[in-house]
Amino acid sequence: MRRRFYYHPKGFYDVAEVLKDDKNYKAEDRYRTAIRRYYYFIFLTVRDLILKADRRPLIQSLLNSSRSHTYLRIYLEELAEIQIINKKNKK
Repeated sequence: MRRRFYYHPKGFYDVAEVLKDDKNYKAEDRYRTAIRRYYYFIFLTVRDLILKADRRPLIQSLLNSSRSHTYLRIYLEELAEIQIINKKNKK
């Protein structure tokens, strides 16, 4: 599935790095905005890693949908649960 729109995660990171130190804005405003840009950098980076590693059509579709934030959170929660179960079974 091809994404209709793609933004390189590094762009969000670069904006946050510049904005957090830009004295033209109040500290709270620039920190809040920088944090949002860092969030999107992390979100897009993690989503891209999963899309490359998990080629199942359903996962591709969900993580490229308008609700991708929700589906990414669910995916990671379920992955964590699998890891916990696997650790318990190894004991």
